[in-house]
Amino acid sequence: MFLKNIAVVISVISILAPTLLFAEPTANEIKDAKSLIYKIPNDPAIIDIKAPLKGIKFSDTCRPYYQQGVKVPDIKGVTFKVENGELIVKDMNGSNTCDDKFRGAYKKYNIKIKTEVQADTIQLLLLPVKETIQEESTTSKIIGLGLFNHDTPAFSLKKLNDMLRGGAVGYVFELDSPYSPESVYANFKRLWKERRNGSSVRYNGKQYDKWFEYKLNEDNNIKCFVEIIPYRNGSKATMSIYLPLLDDDSNVIDVGKQINNVKTILTNVVNN
Repeated sequence: MFLKNIAVVISVISILAPTLLFAEPTANEIKDAKSLIYKIPNDPAIIDIKAPLKGIKFSDTCRPYYQQGVKVPDIKGVTFKVENGELIVKDMNGSNTCDDKFRGAYKKYNIKIKTEVQADTIQLLLLPVKETIQEESTTSKIIGLGLFNHDTPAFSLKKLNDMLRGGAVGYVFELDSPYSPESVYANFKRLWKERRNGSSVRYNGKQYDKWFEYKLNEDNNIKCFVEIIPYRNGSKATMSIYLPLLDDDSNVIDVGKQINNVKTILTNVVNN
């Protein structure tokens, strides 16, 4: 009961007088950051030059969690959002929702987005230009009695760069095979790991009750959603891929090279 009463008091005060709970945010320019470069094939299936980040999927970790005896969820985690031509990456520790009504402590980065078209490649440059910190006020910490305080996330520039390097892309391959659909499917089961879910999974606008995974390294798997149909004297395989992008510790991530590597792996499955 005590915890519930404290939670109610904080909630009411945060609505009536939010400035009592949270100090004014402080913003600082970042002057020594380097651009991270994604080299992406100039393919509308991967990148839209008018919305270049639409094809890159970053790991949004923002999740609600509940303290014992409290009905209003707290929020922790990182969100990615494009606003006014910039990528906003925010690490949050607060309450209520993951939208603009969020009330809590956070640290966020504004990242400048720039594209350079070079023949058949588009270079997507991501440059952190500003950091903003929103801390909880001393008044809030006193009211919270140490039970409901929100510490400012330790969101370093290095952690930001690691997350920006951890993007993924979706891509669809179509490959013809001289073998029957049953043979191609059996080869996937032999060479890749078949996965199933208790219910169907929606990916790329379609529902699947199973998929295949291929291990790139200890931390990353390719996901492959497969459709195989009879075609001429063999079959045609359509493979929707979710590909985590890997980097070599440089500031350049070559998306085209990695897609070609996956195509080679898939060709080996379909045609052998």
